[in-house]
Amino acid sequence: MKKAKFLLPMLVLLTASCAKLKVSQNNTADAAVPKQQEPLHKELISTDLFQTSAPENTEQFDSPKVEIKTKSGTLLLGQTKFSAIKYDYDQTQHTLKISGHLKIETKEKKVLTENDFELSGKQNSDQAVIDMNDHGRKPNDPVIRAKVTCLTIAENEDVSCEKALVDFFVLFEKQYFTDQFETAPAAKSVDVAKSKTNESLPTILKTNEPIVSDKPAAVIEETDLQSEGSEESIDGRFQGQVETVDLPEFFKTESSDQTTAEKDPVHIQIEQPESEKKTQILNTNFIQNSSGTIRPVNQAVGFPDNGSLRNATSLKTQQTLLKEDSFYSISFPDRERFYSTFEMAQMISKMGHFLNSKISDLKLFVGNISAKRGGHLSPHKSHQIGVDADIAYPAKTAAEAQKTNFPVVVTQANRQINKQIYSVEKTFELFKFAFKQNEFPVDRIFVDRLIIQDLCTYAENKKEFSGPDKLITEKIFQNIEHVDGHGDHFHMRLKCSDSQPACRSKVYKKNLGCAQFK
Repeated sequence: MKKAKFLLPMLVLLTASCAKLKVSQNNTADAAVPKQQEPLHKELISTDLFQTSAPENTEQFDSPKVEIKTKSGTLLLGQTKFSAIKYDYDQTQHTLKISGHLKIETKEKKVLTENDFELSGKQNSDQAVIDMNDHGRKPNDPVIRAKVTCLTIAENEDVSCEKALVDFFVLFEKQYFTDQFETAPAAKSVDVAKSKTNESLPTILKTNEPIVSDKPAAVIEETDLQSEGSEESIDGRFQGQVETVDLPEFFKTESSDQTTAEKDPVHIQIEQPESEKKTQILNTNFIQNSSGTIRPVNQAVGFPDNGSLRNATSLKTQQTLLKEDSFYSISFPDRERFYSTFEMAQMISKMGHFLNSKISDLKLFVGNISAKRGGHLSPHKSHQIGVDADIAYPAKTAAEAQKTNFPVVVTQANRQINKQIYSVEKTFELFKFAFKQNEFPVDRIFVDRLIIQDLCTYAENKKEFSGPDKLITEKIFQNIEHVDGHGDHFHMRLKCSDSQPACRSKVYKKNLGCAQFK
């Protein structure tokens, strides 16, 4: 069997994007003198709902992070309090000023320091990120920096910052801190420190009642998949720039004084993979790594259930380029729901290759992912930004898989599981592979409760909870969740990646693993 080529040369993308790669050059030479515009004044609101507008049942959800560990250091969360933040963007000069007040507290809420600040920076039309530096800092004041991810995209793919995400970075007493904000909607003033109105409360999605399907199992793949419910979750943070910033470089000053943070002994030894070194940013749409591979970035915008997809990756195009190394099949191709982020397309290719290596000629059958531009994909609430995919449970044999691409393992009408039609062993091994690989981290997998129970029984009988992969096994059952309508497919969601800064994560209800399904 030939080795699958996961990282594609993206030949089609190269052809389609040549004009885009030169947009900024052409605009400089040919564009008319821009019309003078009034400066844009906005306020910033926190993206941390646990601090600003948490629901009463917050304790039922996964706890918010208190720190973020990166390759260049550890950033502390929840100890910086920004207030009275003003966002002033000159739309003609593309300059930005952010001012406000910062207070730093200990974990016990004791105030360490507080002061006013002002940051400034300038944005280029072919770049999506502005580096912001502070001015007038006194010797004992914290050093404040920010990276602004601009979210307003013009038709010619130029970027401006009317709408933006702001990641603040603070260095004080040799510790790094971070906080995240977004521009408030136009004509809507929000007090970040006191935002407790019902209008700002996050929406908690309730699981729907079981869907009863009257379609015979043998023909369900010819018409549709079982209709999905929705997971119970609340809104989380943007991916932002926190994971990618080089903290020592970002805080480099002309004179080395007490502002230099101590090195983190756990993380300074982590080296970037060879394939990701010397990455060149071509423009806001594409990057090129040292191997020459050109890949799209900034694709997923917003939440899985409220967002859009730009510059999408086509699984159909990827399948054509892979040829005989393609081990997945796109169901319902005429619906054109095979668009995704680059990461999802690569993940599906990897999972297909793994599944095929277990059973000769068995492919991964893929249903709905996203539309070309994302957004609402009826009848789903999610599938809006290219990080969700519906995938068939592995059948016991290749012949069975070809006969019914999406076998109905659990019928919703009588809530019975058909253990003869799918392979619990291969489903478990596929899930284990998905959570074990780290290149494209899995966020959540939505499965029918009866199948989770079957997987738990299998893992216990095979002593997976005490074997060499016990940590991966625990991770699986902490991150798979029952959502109605997943009796004939599972729903895989990937985490937001560093290449998707405008992607926003969800915060899920606490999962106790197999114990809650017994």
